[in-house]
Amino acid sequence: MDAPWRDMPVEQQEALTAYLEKFATEERKTRMRAMLAQRIGRLRIVLEDIQDPHNASACVRTTEIFGVQHLHNIQNRHKFFLNRDVAMGAHRWMTLHRYSRRDQDNTAVCLQELKDQGFLVVATALQEDTVSLYDLPVDRPLAVCFGNESNGASPKMLEMADLTMKIPMYGFTQSFNISVSAALSLQELTRRIRLQEDGWQLPDEEQRDVYLHWLWRTIARPELHLRVFLREHA
Repeated sequence: MDAPWRDMPVEQQEALTAYLEKFATEERKTRMRAMLAQRIGRLRIVLEDIQDPHNASACVRTTEIFGVQHLHNIQNRHKFFLNRDVAMGAHRWMTLHRYSRRDQDNTAVCLQELKDQGFLVVATALQEDTVSLYDLPVDRPLAVCFGNESNGASPKMLEMADLTMKIPMYGFTQSFNISVSAALSLQELTRRIRLQEDGWQLPDEEQRDVYLHWLWRTIARPELHLRVFLREHA
């Protein structure tokens, strides 16, 4: 998300929020507040080297639908492209993190960043010692990782994962499409996370920031309103 107000003091950001609210309808503001209250902060989705824009876009759309704010996309071998007809604008409401530098192992950088933030890194994989989706603990922050459509999670992702997870399958075909895997995982995990009393929502400071982003993307000509605001608050 772009944030031209990033360097403003908190008080000025709050004043900007109040100013921009004047240009949004009450219905839209109520809707955004309701969605924000259901946003999950302790679950992240990580996509590694997704090839098909349809798959990538379906994952983004599904992640937003289930109220997960953050999605991390790793680009070591394949670029991450969105099919806007499939995504249906979901990316506009999310915080997307991109790891695409050519001079580093983007998988290692992304997963280490998540570990440093206290997330348990969980890679989806078909292995003997893999935890079932239904047994995956949700009492701590989770970063659930999905690998490439053809090859699955990379060796680096499997090496750095704290756990590996699989979705139980009972047919001869032992493979879901990646967007289906993401949808099944999100449905189960978000359901169980929301059953907890508290602690799963976005932190208050991030809620304020996300709400300001949403206002910015909702109103017409936000750059003009920002210039007027800055002149009035110079």
